[in-house]
Amino acid sequence: MAKHLEVPVTLLTPGTINENLHYGPFARYWWSSRSTNGSNEHIFFPIRLGQKTRVFRNNREFLVSVVLGNSEHPRQPGYFCSSGSFSGKIETSPTRAISSLYNEIFHNSTKFSGPTIIGQDDPKIIEEISRGVRFIPFQITIDKYKIFIHDLGVSSHPEWHNAGSGYSSSLLHFYNKKQALFVSRIVDNECIIEIYQQAQKIKIIRGSTPSEVWRKSWFMEKYDGSELYGLKDQKTQNSLRVHHVPTCTPSNWGNLSLMSKLFEYHLKRRTISKINWYTIFDIWGKQDSDIFELYSNLKKIYPKRHKFGDRELRAWRALLKAAGAHLITPFNSDESKVSFLYLIYKRENSICILTLL
Repeated sequence: MAKHLEVPVTLLTPGTINENLHYGPFARYWWSSRSTNGSNEHIFFPIRLGQKTRVFRNNREFLVSVVLGNSEHPRQPGYFCSSGSFSGKIETSPTRAISSLYNEIFHNSTKFSGPTIIGQDDPKIIEEISRGVRFIPFQITIDKYKIFIHDLGVSSHPEWHNAGSGYSSSLLHFYNKKQALFVSRIVDNECIIEIYQQAQKIKIIRGSTPSEVWRKSWFMEKYDGSELYGLKDQKTQNSLRVHHVPTCTPSNWGNLSLMSKLFEYHLKRRTISKINWYTIFDIWGKQDSDIFELYSNLKKIYPKRHKFGDRELRAWRALLKAAGAHLITPFNSDESKVSFLYLIYKRENSICILTLL
């Protein structure tokens, strides 16, 4: 049994929130939880990349850090423990990280509580690592399935139950008799299920509604797809009602305060830090032609060797859509980048089309 320590734990480095990890397909592995006032209700908090804590045991300093990847999965948290000149292996849990190194140094079989060692029993540390988090995921249960809702998006689409582009949830099930991660997403005008085994995406299913896409999957047919998305749960519906996505119209493009809110919500965490993002709106607003090609103009404001990922391009598309553009042809991120994305908006009674090559 792991030994619960009644010793001070010091948070040396809070670490960082990584959009691709904490809100991406493997998000459920990058959050932990604790019950509130002994109830069945659990509040989640992040396991931050680069987070480092310190404890003293047997007159020795032990440091535990969170890294990316472990021996079982390259996209889950790994835990690395060191003490003076001693260093352990990257382990799958903080318990294994400190216990194995302690045993190596002192030649015994003492087992410590890893969550305690990394501060998960300390309310002040939890408060510190939760500071500045844009959205705290939550979990609902349908029979034996734990559905983890790790990002929100809103719309007025009746068959999406108020959810919209950006909404993501996941659950664990079996695919070909092996455990798999099923990620349910809404992207633009599409509902998507992505199936992962380990870190490999092995299947993608597309549909127009949560019910349709899960019906097409032929998995867990006793449930409605909206249930498996987590959309019929009251907690999800309450969260969607209070979730606010900043938007504006092209007439507001000169309002830098408002535009900055759009940038911070849609793009800031999904692109490089030093980028003059507003230049895109400046160029588009000043040009005479009603045709605006995004990709070539993005290249003008990014470093020459910058490689655009699908998530980054989707963030740009979301930003433009929130700024008054209307998506009429979705871009399939799994297809070649040499395809077109059309966004349309009205400016002084004319129609402008944005294309992404």
